[in-house]
Amino acid sequence: MESYEGTNAIERAWREGLKPDPLLTVSEWADRYRVLSQRASSEPGRWRTERTPYLREIMDRLSPSSATTPRAAAFANLALAPRR
Repeated sequence: MESYEGTNAIERAWREGLKPDPLLTVSEWADRYRVLSQRASSEPGRWRTERTPYLREIMDRLSPSSATTPRAAAFANLALAPRR
C-alpha cells in the first residue's frame, strides 16, 4: 500500500470522529462550549450557568440523559393544531 503525505493526519482525524460525544448535561455543554457575542449580549464571552442558576434545572431536564420527558413541544403542537 502506497503512503501519501498527510495519511497519518487523516487517519487520526477519522479515528477521532468515531469517538462518541461525551455525556454532558445541557448546562455542562453550555458552560464548556457556548460563547455569547458582543452584539447579542450585555455580558459577552463564555456562558456561565452560575449567572443564571434558575435555568440550570430547565436546561438539565432537556438533556438526553434526563429521565424527564419534555412535554412542552407536544403541548405546543396540540395548541397550534387546526381545529375541526
